[in-house]
Amino acid sequence: MRRALRVFAFLAVGLASVSAATREPAPSLGWLDFQALQKMLQRLADNPPGANYPKWSRIAQAGADCARNQDAKGVKRSCRDCHDAYKEAYKREFPSRVAHPRPTDNGFLVARE
Repeated sequence: MRRALRVFAFLAVGLASVSAATREPAPSLGWLDFQALQKMLQRLADNPPGANYPKWSRIAQAGADCARNQDAKGVKRSCRDCHDAYKEAYKREFPSRVAHPRPTDNGFLVARE
């Protein structure tokens, strides 16, 4: 039920271990479930929260495309771009909602647990 969130959390931890010197993914990135990431990011792209988020779909679609191509750096860039652009505004506008969908969610605007 929380697979997408676990995958996202693992992605954040795994991508944090990317070597700054070489910019090559660390060996621990081999476990990434790109299929689950692609599904989650595609749902985000298909369900933008509103007009106040004009680049939301484009950013999420880029991430979904990167996940489909198993491009960990591209997925990380997409997550960073969206969080840099919208995280604070989203938290202010939707304080009780989670943006990242779970496989069992209908859409992405669900109550926080």
